[in-house]
Amino acid sequence: MKNDHFKQSLKVVIGAGEYNNNPGWIHTQEQELDLLDRSSWEKMFGGKK
Repeated sequence: MKNDHFKQSLKVVIGAGEYNNNPGWIHTQEQELDLLDRSSWEKMFGGKK
């Protein structure tokens, strides 16, 4: 039985640049989502795991 977490999975493009060719995905830049900075993840996704 799958749990609800997998039904609501995030699809994130890291460093998308000028391209936005993945419908349904969240396109990010390093200035928006720095994977080495936990607070940037929390700002973008509200601290959801």
